[in-house]
Amino acid sequence: MLLNYLAGETGAALVALVYLWVAGAMSAQRLHDSGRSGWILLTLLVPVVGPIFLLFQLASKGAEGSNRYGHDPLSRTNYLTVDITR
Repeated sequence: MLLNYLAGETGAALVALVYLWVAGAMSAQRLHDSGRSGWILLTLLVPVVGPIFLLFQLASKGAEGSNRYGHDPLSRTNYLTVDITR
């Protein structure tokens, strides 16, 4: 409502679309971390059961080690350190 007041209906709709895009991308990345396809997001279209199923999929533990979507993000070490000598 605040954004609608500040930016109008068009601005609020644009921010909502950007939010949905980012939320979908982050959810697909989380599904990939657990070894599942991002297409599972389409279960949101199934009333009642779809969102509950997706919530359980997103909350489940990720795959151990690498999977077909890449390496386990929890296996990274020193990823928060910055080498300023380069």
